[in-house]
Amino acid sequence: MHLKACLFNDTSDENHHGCNLVVNNLLSGLSRNNISVTKRFPTRCKFWKNRDLSRTLNEFDLIIINGEGTLHDESNYGERLLQIVNLTNRPTYLINSSYYNNPPEWAAYLTKFRAIFTRDSQSANDISRLIGKEVPWMPDLSLLKPFSPQPTANRQGTICGDSVIDDITEQLMAWSQADNTDFLPIMSSPIRIIPGRTGLKRRINVSTSTISRLIANRLSGQGNYKKQHADYIDAISKSSQHITGRFHGVCISLMTRTPFLGIESNIPKISRMLDDIGLGQERILTEISKTTIYGDVAFSVDELAMINAYIEKARSQFDQFVTIAHQG
Repeated sequence: MHLKACLFNDTSDENHHGCNLVVNNLLSGLSRNNISVTKRFPTRCKFWKNRDLSRTLNEFDLIIINGEGTLHDESNYGERLLQIVNLTNRPTYLINSSYYNNPPEWAAYLTKFRAIFTRDSQSANDISRLIGKEVPWMPDLSLLKPFSPQPTANRQGTICGDSVIDDITEQLMAWSQADNTDFLPIMSSPIRIIPGRTGLKRRINVSTSTISRLIANRLSGQGNYKKQHADYIDAISKSSQHITGRFHGVCISLMTRTPFLGIESNIPKISRMLDDIGLGQERILTEISKTTIYGDVAFSVDELAMINAYIEKARSQFDQFVTIAHQG
């Protein structure tokens, strides 16, 4: 049976390579399993102002909310997303979500979802305790698509990424300049494309984002900002080491089997992911210096086996989600 789905929190339209990969993998994975996403609400759009939203949602077979890193610290927008479950009688699913430092009152929304799949075990445990029902987890959807890693002999150089925290990005950029190391942000431009904008506002936003990328790349002489997410992934896959403060920067390092060191993000999503893999916290940096960055970061045979198992779990759990979705 072919199902028609509506997707909320589509993060593919904000020039973020990791989020773009997540949504592309989600859409293609659903399509392969006879689920078509025929309507998408971009992240941060004010969908609740749509007076016909409830009627619109009831035209679909299922509703999918892509949580990603939205549900933390009592986010107003995060609560708006959860409230969608009150607007429809269709099966509603929360997937690919972190969950951190939220009020117990949100249990009233969470209990109404047909199924929840968080993207780390601690988030799953937190929601399970809250609603009194076991919640499964699957690794981030950026890991869903198969990837053939580069041989070690074909890799060279260190790539220094950025962070959602501006101060850490500045430190990483300064270190990369001082050490003559490539700086590779996960964003495709210094100016973010704001989701939900339409018409003239969107055209201006896209134009200024494009111009700022060209200027930044010319000033640096390195072409730091990659327009296509495939080019971003390719650069990481050919490096010997990746230093990043981005959750999806670590995910893409895992996907490409590129040795990495991570700097924690705005919530402990990187450290939680490493614990789930079995890597522990040894790859989390607490300071940025030559001593900390130039240690032995190559993956051991055991670490590669754990990473492979973790990525396989993403695919098997996605299959489980699709099975539940078809059951309705």
